Amino acid sequence: MDHFAEETTMNDGLLDELRKWVLDKHPELEDIDIDLDIIDSRIVSSLEFISLLLFVEELRGEPLLSDDVQLESFRTLRMINDHFLVR
Repeated sequence: MDHFAEETTMNDGLLDELRKWVLDKHPELEDIDIDLDIIDSRIVSSLEFISLLLFVEELRGEPLLSDDVQLESFRTLRMINDHFLVR
C-alpha cells in the first residue's frame, strides 16, 4: 500500500480526483506524495493556480470564499484536502 492510500480518510474519492488532476497536468510524474509542496516544487504554476482553485470548487460543489483562498492552504494535496474537501 502506498503512502497516499494509507493517509486518506473519509473523502478518498475527492482526494483521488485532486491527485488525478495534478498528475494529468504532469504526465512525466507517475505519482505524487500528498505532502509534497506543489507550489515550491512548481508542479502548480502561478498560471495553473486559478485552474486549481476552480477545480477545488468543482470538487466541493460550492465556491470558495475569498477569505479561504490563502496560498498556505494550497501547498500540498493534504492541506487542500483538510481545508476544503473533508466535511
